[in-house]
Amino acid sequence: MDKKIESVILIIVGSYFLIGNTIFSLLFNHIGPSYDVPVNSEDYWSNWWNNYGIITVAIAVTGLILLIFGIRVFIKRNEISEIKAEANQIH
Repeated sequence: MDKKIESVILIIVGSYFLIGNTIFSLLFNHIGPSYDVPVNSEDYWSNWWNNYGIITVAIAVTGLILLIFGIRVFIKRNEISEIKAEANQIH
């Protein structure tokens, strides 16, 4: 597979993991009792952190790593193509 395509895929997947999954996790993973018992905010966030927080942070860090790696490959690929273009103009 072409390195440019690989880098774009890494950037897309990394962006989703970093931004999309984090937002969806905060919005859709609700912690609370099954009955209408009020839950204060401290209990809610401590329960959310214990159940979903650690995996959400791990996925966000993975997304950040993929995003950085994809950008580095994309920049490196563009630099190589610029060097080849300059070499072709010289000859």
